[in-house]
Amino acid sequence: MEQTLTKVRKTAIFVIALIFVCFHIYTSAFGLFEGMSQRNIHLTLMLLLVVLFKPCKVKYVGPAIDALLIVAILVQGIYMFGAAPDMAYRAGTVYTMDKVGCTLLIILILVSTKRVMGWAMPIIGAIMMVYVFFGQYLPQPFGHAPYSMKKITSLLYMGTEGIWSSPLAASATFIPLFIMFGCMLEAFGGGAFFMDFSSALFGKYRGGPAKVAVISSGLMGSISGSAVANVTTTGAFTIPLMKKLGYDKDFAGAVEATASTGGQLAPPVMGAGAFLMSEILAVPYATIVKAAIIPALLYYLGCFFVVDFEAGRLGLSGMRKEELPVFKEVMKKGWYNLFPLIMLIYMLVFAGTSALKASFYAVLVTLVIGAITGTRDKAWLMKLKDSVIDTANSCTTVATATACAGLIIGAFAVTGLGTKLSMLIISLAGGKLFLVLLLTAVSAIILGMGLPTVAAYSILVTLIVGTLAKMGVSQLSAHMFIFYFGTISNVTPPVALAAFAAAGLSGGSAIKTGLKATKLALAGFLIPFVFIYAPAILMVGTPMEIISVSVSALVGVYALSVATIGYFFTNCNWIERAVCFAAGICMVIPGTVTDLIGVAFFATVIVMNRIKAKKKKAQTAQ
Repeated sequence: MEQTLTKVRKTAIFVIALIFVCFHIYTSAFGLFEGMSQRNIHLTLMLLLVVLFKPCKVKYVGPAIDALLIVAILVQGIYMFGAAPDMAYRAGTVYTMDKVGCTLLIILILVSTKRVMGWAMPIIGAIMMVYVFFGQYLPQPFGHAPYSMKKITSLLYMGTEGIWSSPLAASATFIPLFIMFGCMLEAFGGGAFFMDFSSALFGKYRGGPAKVAVISSGLMGSISGSAVANVTTTGAFTIPLMKKLGYDKDFAGAVEATASTGGQLAPPVMGAGAFLMSEILAVPYATIVKAAIIPALLYYLGCFFVVDFEAGRLGLSGMRKEELPVFKEVMKKGWYNLFPLIMLIYMLVFAGTSALKASFYAVLVTLVIGAITGTRDKAWLMKLKDSVIDTANSCTTVATATACAGLIIGAFAVTGLGTKLSMLIISLAGGKLFLVLLLTAVSAIILGMGLPTVAAYSILVTLIVGTLAKMGVSQLSAHMFIFYFGTISNVTPPVALAAFAAAGLSGGSAIKTGLKATKLALAGFLIPFVFIYAPAILMVGTPMEIISVSVSALVGVYALSVATIGYFFTNCNWIERAVCFAAGICMVIPGTVTDLIGVAFFATVIVMNRIKAKKKKAQTAQ
């Protein structure tokens, strides 16, 4: 019986996943359905797949519970599909079936989110729903006026301020195409190509495998947009190589975790949170990509500098020539893997098309290349099938997270809680922007520990952006600040998902790996503050402003890397490390005075360390 159920479940997963993929390819090519209908079809298919991918494990009654959930999902989905076009014209008229559909969908979203993401986000969503229904009994300033089921249904279910708000809109339009693009490119050999490409270019230099990890994880992560998936893909190759070369297992895992996490920050694809940002800000996705270029480069250069200095400190060399792929051979065998990326960048940046159309053409090119190159591989149809299932599976996390975020956003909209919390944060910070930013950063890291980036970002946008806007921060800077800290939480203990995945591959300690990854990602904790105080780093401003801020931040990241490892020309003592750290902070903080102080500090360390290195070399020679 169990084997029959498993076989039926696998068949159903593939059929619904195929329908899901075809639906999104069709709507991206020929036009989206009406807003709520598009989102309803997307969410209905996702909820069905959650039940199939994550079946109930309760003994005896599990299949019955899943069958009941499937019936509820279909009832709600079919009703909303028929009622959605009419809802906009009802002028507040709420039918009994609307209330039933709203109740069903809230329960289904909370249950599905728990199955996919664990308890953290559904608990937050459930608390917000309890607050909507019973918040009138709380004392001020947190109490609110009583709301009837009619009012709640109208706001949460029948409009676009609640469940069907902008987070789910992004999940239901272009995010699936980008996830599809990454899954298909990986399935057809893109991941192996980028790994060989990085190895051929950087493997021969000191600490070669670690540099390969940084570059390949950046390339793959910018396509996949998932830190944990990126760790398991590239880390299976890079972590053993780093350990073999002489890196400590915790450091090896930390390098992979840090580099993989940065993939969500790196154009052209970034993570689902970046797509959501584009939707909420109502700006072209190319604007987000443009803003992310310099910060992403700084983040990865910081990682690169750190692994180089660590290799120097340990006296590690690069990989042997016979261990490395030949660059010409790599390009000869896999050059076609660059076409989908080139197409995506061209459509987004130069042709100025929407993210939806750009992702459609990128997927189309990937499919064509897969079909052409697959003639040499009889298993390419199976790879295509696997990529369809992987796409649907990856999308379930985004869909449930954004739907649950819609409940939270709706609760804030209904009760006015967002304004109250905004005033509370400003009051706690004494009206000082820097303290508000610190509170925001800590909140983002704590939320991000238990949630995917898109979920943490969705909640923080509701909680914090209004606060920062009241203090004069631009919308783009505020959103990028939140997005960075929501992402970087993947490597911050005690719950550092990317670091834990890397520790599983390296055999190291999860906590130690997370702590070392936090040190490696130090630039990622400081750069977001530059977004606020010097928006030019987001390519907002004159060319001279952009260049000035970028060069200053780059030198600062370099100095911080020296301080982190304690090595430059030779080992640094604690005084040199402290001065380097101070120099790095001064250079990262915008301002002519701080830049001059930072340059003076760093130049002093360079001279001192260089003299010490020459003396050490002379003594060794004797």
